[in-house]
Amino acid sequence: MSADQRLLAAQVIAFLLNLTTAHPACYPRKATHNCYYFCEDFTSAQDFAMIDRYDARNCKNFVLKDSSLDRLPSNAFAGTSASTLHFSNVTVDAYGDQQENASSPFDALKDSLRKLIFSDQPRALDSWSLLRGLDMLETLLLLNVREVNLTADFNTLPQSVKEIQILGAHVDRVDQDWLAKLYGLNAVMVKETNLGSISRSMLPRPAPSLMIVDLADNSLTSLPEDLTIDMPVLRELDVGYNKITTLQESTLAPLKRNRGFVRMTGNPMTCDCRLAFLLTYPKRWNYYLCANPLSLVTRSIQSLTEAELCGEVSGPGLSDDVTGLSSSEP
Repeated sequence: MSADQRLLAAQVIAFLLNLTTAHPACYPRKATHNCYYFCEDFTSAQDFAMIDRYDARNCKNFVLKDSSLDRLPSNAFAGTSASTLHFSNVTVDAYGDQQENASSPFDALKDSLRKLIFSDQPRALDSWSLLRGLDMLETLLLLNVREVNLTADFNTLPQSVKEIQILGAHVDRVDQDWLAKLYGLNAVMVKETNLGSISRSMLPRPAPSLMIVDLADNSLTSLPEDLTIDMPVLRELDVGYNKITTLQESTLAPLKRNRGFVRMTGNPMTCDCRLAFLLTYPKRWNYYLCANPLSLVTRSIQSLTEAELCGEVSGPGLSDDVTGLSSSEP
C-alpha cells in the first residue's frame, strides 16, 4: 500500500469513527398534546450550555438520556419549566456545583416539577434530600434501576409526594421506617424485585390517603397481620406472584369493609382451615389455585367448602399441613 493509499484509508477510518461516535445534542419533539425536550450523550457539565432554554421552557417534558456525568451542575435546568423530568440511562457522580452550600440542580424546577422518573440505569440518587425543595412533586418512578435501597432517606422527600413506584429493581437494603413519614401517599408500588419481606412500620401510620399497595412479583413469603391497619381508604392490594403460603383475615378484612379489591394469584397457597374465611369474601377478588395439600392441588379456593378446607387439617394429608396442629385439635 502506497503512502497516499494509507493516508486515504486513515481518513476513511477517521470519518467512519466520527459517524459512530456519539455527540452531545438537544432537540424538541412535539406530539399531539405534548412537547418533549431531549438531551443526550452528555459527558460534562459544560454540555448543559447547549440547551435552548426557550425551547425547553415551552416543553413540559424534559428527558436526559444516555449520558455519563461527573457532576450535574446547579444550573442544569435553570430557565426551564418541566412538569416531568426523566433520566434514562444516566449516571451522575455528584449533584450541584463544587462550592460549599451549592444549591440542588432540582431546585430550579421547584415551581413546576410534578413527576420524576429514573429508568434503565445503575442507580438513582444518592440521597432523596436533593428533592426536598420540590413542593409540587407528586410522583416518583424508578423503572429498571438496578440498585435501589429502601431506606429511611425516602422520608426526606417533600410531603407533596403521592405516588412511589419501583419496578424491576434489585433491593440491597431495607429500613423498617422506609416511608413512615410520608403521610400524603396514596399509592405505593414495589414490583418485580427481590423484596423478601414487608412490615407495617415501612409505611406511614396512619396512612389517611393510601388507596393502593401493589407488591406483586416479588419474593414475599408472608404478609404481616397488621399490614392494612390504619389505612382507612385502602381499595387495592396486589400481592400476586410472590411466595406466600397463607394469609390472615386481619390483613384482608379492611379491604372487604372498603369494598376494595385483592389480587393473590400466583402464590403457592396451602388450602387449609386457616383460609376458610375467604369463602365469605368477595367472589370478584382474584384468588389462586391451591398448591397444597396434594388432594386439593389446582383447585380454586372459591370452589371448595369449609368442610373440605378444614377436613384436611385432621385428615390423612397431615404431612402437608403447616399449621402445627395435632390431629386431635379442631
